[in-house]
Amino acid sequence: MVTQRRQRVQQILVIVAVAAAALLPAGTAGAWPGDPDGTYGACGTMAFDILPGTASAARAVALQADGKTVVAGYSDDRGLVMRLSAGQYDAGFATLGRARITHTGVTRYFAVAPTVGGGVVAAGTVTNGATIDSVVDRLTPAGALDTTFNTTGKLAFDAGGPDGARAVVSLGDGSVLVAGNATAGGYVAKFTPAGAPDTGWDGDGRKDGLAMTVRAVATRADGSVYVAGSTTASPADWRVLRLASDGSVDTAFGGANGATVDLGGDDVVTAIAVQPDGKVVATGFGKGATGHGQTFVRRFLDDATMDSSFTAYHDAFGVSDTPAALTLQADGRVVIAVNSGVGTDNDIVVARLGSDGVPDDSFGVGGVSIADAGRRSSVSGVVVTPDGRSFAVGSVWRNGHDVVGIFRYQDDASTLGTTTQGVVVDGFGGLHGWSAGCTSGPSGFVGGPYWLGWDIVRGAAMLPGGSGLVADGFGGLHGFVSGDGPTAVPVVSGNPYWRGWDIVRGVAVVPDGTGGYELDAYGGLHPFSINGGAAPPAATGAPYWGRDIARGVVLMPDGTGGYVVDRSGAIAAFGGAPVPNPGSPYWPGQDIVRGITLSPDGSGGWIVDAYGGLHPFGTGGDPAPAATVGGPYWLGFPIARGAAVLP
Repeated sequence: MVTQRRQRVQQILVIVAVAAAALLPAGTAGAWPGDPDGTYGACGTMAFDILPGTASAARAVALQADGKTVVAGYSDDRGLVMRLSAGQYDAGFATLGRARITHTGVTRYFAVAPTVGGGVVAAGTVTNGATIDSVVDRLTPAGALDTTFNTTGKLAFDAGGPDGARAVVSLGDGSVLVAGNATAGGYVAKFTPAGAPDTGWDGDGRKDGLAMTVRAVATRADGSVYVAGSTTASPADWRVLRLASDGSVDTAFGGANGATVDLGGDDVVTAIAVQPDGKVVATGFGKGATGHGQTFVRRFLDDATMDSSFTAYHDAFGVSDTPAALTLQADGRVVIAVNSGVGTDNDIVVARLGSDGVPDDSFGVGGVSIADAGRRSSVSGVVVTPDGRSFAVGSVWRNGHDVVGIFRYQDDASTLGTTTQGVVVDGFGGLHGWSAGCTSGPSGFVGGPYWLGWDIVRGAAMLPGGSGLVADGFGGLHGFVSGDGPTAVPVVSGNPYWRGWDIVRGVAVVPDGTGGYELDAYGGLHPFSINGGAAPPAATGAPYWGRDIARGVVLMPDGTGGYVVDRSGAIAAFGGAPVPNPGSPYWPGQDIVRGITLSPDGSGGWIVDAYGGLHPFGTGGDPAPAATVGGPYWLGFPIARGAAVLP
């Protein structure tokens, strides 16, 4: 898993042209804080297979007063509550840190909150045949069902027709607020510490029929409650409503229907948080005329108007974004977690804004960290732990099914560097994983070619979403997948083919994976298409030597040009890529180099020699990346033919 700043798709289609006159200037390298924590799991991602062989996922996370995190979701047909300490199972909670809770039917939790006494409440749905009802369950600090709540610790209730809870809050007096949706509209229910309906809340314990689809809830110090989601019309608009402490609508906040915001298409608030001064920060998506989701963050004042002192945030990290969660740091900075989709690939985005809404450049790249944890990865919740690490939860694909995924990021004091995973390809087509800044490389490559005893391979490239290409010496491009990559290998068209002429020396793909270039031995770059995408235009500005000296090519992660390396290690930049630093690896007069690849943020990379050695270099004045671990090295056997980094 690695980070990169994915540009808007509209920008990518222009930038990857690599025509020097049309290129954006190269960006600065990413900061280390906010990159995946390479000391945690596999390059910042930990997979928890709760019940081996069955599906599980995390759907919410919350921070307890002692700094531990509580996670809720599902495991097989049961609701799941986990407690983690330093990112690992807390053995003092339930059975080895996890509790699996069942109702009569399939239980799914979508929300979780800590209780004042150190326990946990989780809320969601139970499905029994055609009947779908809301559930809210409470656990003790030890992870057992809390029998002081509804005598069993479990409470299923019918809010009217198919219904379900989407948000939960445990109040200081032990009472519980549950928000969700039913046939008549959104609802907010309040239960006493004993689990009975609180009749002081709208007369019967439940405020029904809200003219909205509820996705989130948050409370203020004065006892009022913000409810957020969308209008029920199509296309939907953002809606944030405020209820008074007795459950009645507080019309001082935007009137009877609260604040309604039309962002130009189908728009939904997905998460909110309340500042100490009572202002509410909201994130969600707006699809606009294109129907592609973009990430928005807004702040509302006490009268429901937008706060002009908070810079309105609006960005698109992929083709279609769905913000999933939001949290506030103690210093007022805003952290959001986003699912960012491009085709069948979903990347996990964690972005940080200042208290004024401006992207925090000290975090990730321009305030954004994008992680490709595999095609089926997703994020559902985020917190910032007391040690300053952003900590997100969701799911990843392992062994043919979803499992709980935990994603941990470096804190603001980190100097670990950008985490990287990659592969070295040998002359027969074998793919060998390596990593830098983390403890393990990728594995599980399938579907690729292998020519035993025939030295025919000349390069490899990785695509977004866990697939890649191997280039043979004649120009043939052969797809493979890795990890939870797509079931079908990528298919190329338009690539050159020189039958019987060993002329190819490398391959590179554009950032969105729709096409790429093959490098010939003289430095020529030849475009091709992937899976029916548009082939990039002819490249300009790259070196051309007219003799067999080229040995590898790589494109910048943001599309701003790239590099060609010759057989001795000389690196030629083109199309706006920053100049390599003095002192990069170089073997004058030797034909030793077999490829080149870049770190995820483009601040440096590695040259691969014929034996599999990976030699780091920096670019644009940034330091060289970390030394690699786990890769192959065939001393005296010059069989390496290329290297590639997972995007």
